[in-house]
Amino acid sequence: MKKQFSYTKLGKGTALITFLIATIICLIFDITGNMKYGIWGYLFFLGAFIVNISIVIFLLIKIPKVENSKNIYRSITWMLLNIPVAILYFIVGVYFTGIMRIKIENNPGSDVTKISITGCENKNIDFIKNGETENVWINIPNDCSIQLHYQNVQGEPQSETMVNYASASMGQKLTHQVGKDGKW
Repeated sequence: MKKQFSYTKLGKGTALITFLIATIICLIFDITGNMKYGIWGYLFFLGAFIVNISIVIFLLIKIPKVENSKNIYRSITWMLLNIPVAILYFIVGVYFTGIMRIKIENNPGSDVTKISITGCENKNIDFIKNGETENVWINIPNDCSIQLHYQNVQGEPQSETMVNYASASMGQKLTHQVGKDGKW
């Protein structure tokens, strides 16, 4: 006897696979800040949308031709639940493209004080002890650069460029080492 094709498994399987792949891409992008994963996520979003809509239409066409259509409706519901998840991931991705997440590493051999970050957005930090790090998130409202100003242990003012050029959709995650100007 010939095994019957499971339309229910097709819908649920497609929903699960697209959810898992989208989640993995989104997490990798959020963790690494690498724009390559943001682009992959966007392309996957477009491709998965086309595939999922095509399968939903296919299943809707098959409903009148099968006995137990209730299970097909459930699998379509699973597929449709991916829509708000995809929208959320897309919003998160767009948000992170407008943010520079900078890890400031202080390893010049002494503490630094009166730290100010200027350029895209102004931020102040009281001090960073030697060997410690501080994470700052800088909004990128338009084309700009990001500078770091601080005082060394002798009280001398220092300035460094952390990012030469940033644009509204160039958000990423990077590390800047105090005392090593022009790292990025």
